Amino acid sequence: MPALTPQQTNEFLIGGNHILRLATVTTEGWPYAVPVWYDYDGKTFTVLGRPANRWIPYLEREPRVGLLFDTTQEPFVRITASGTAEVVDKNWFGEWEYIATRYVGQKAGHKYYEDTKHIPRVLIKITPGKFTTWTGSDWHPRYLPKG
Repeated sequence: MPALTPQQTNEFLIGGNHILRLATVTTEGWPYAVPVWYDYDGKTFTVLGRPANRWIPYLEREPRVGLLFDTTQEPFVRITASGTAEVVDKNWFGEWEYIATRYVGQKAGHKYYEDTKHIPRVLIKITPGKFTTWTGSDWHPRYLPKG
């Protein structure tokens, strides 16, 4: 179960249409995870929420978040990190068509963008800490019985 190199990690996070599972903490202290589309520039993740999303107040109250990316088919890839989230703009109308087309293709992404661009988004920036990565389906030696 080898780790990804930093270059492989960036290529995975920047390329394709992987879903970010964003973990926050509710006001009652319970974990709360939500799948979101994202953009990554090699340093910061951009996530767009909707003003009524229940998880937006959670990360405003507690900006420390968990990040998880994975694949469900071989070759298995898993990436985790902790990060710090910042709500940059609660009434954002910027350009995000490139994110929609990344996830659902050019035609459907353009339609989705055109149909909903008049609805404000919540612009969130997440600065990740250290990434932990692994690939494959083998067990790491530390999990095997000794002897």
